[in-house]
Amino acid sequence: MTAKTAPKVTLWEFFQQLGKTFMLPVALLSFCGIMLGIGSFP
Repeated sequence: MTAKTAPKVTLWEFFQQLGKTFMLPVALLSFCGIMLGIGSFP
């Protein structure tokens, strides 16, 4: 009898996934901020 065990996610892997999740929005926010700064010059 074989029991399937759920894949154990370590804390390190969890934080790596969390970092990948937040990379894109943070990059977009910084890009938009730079564009707003350039666009506000007279």
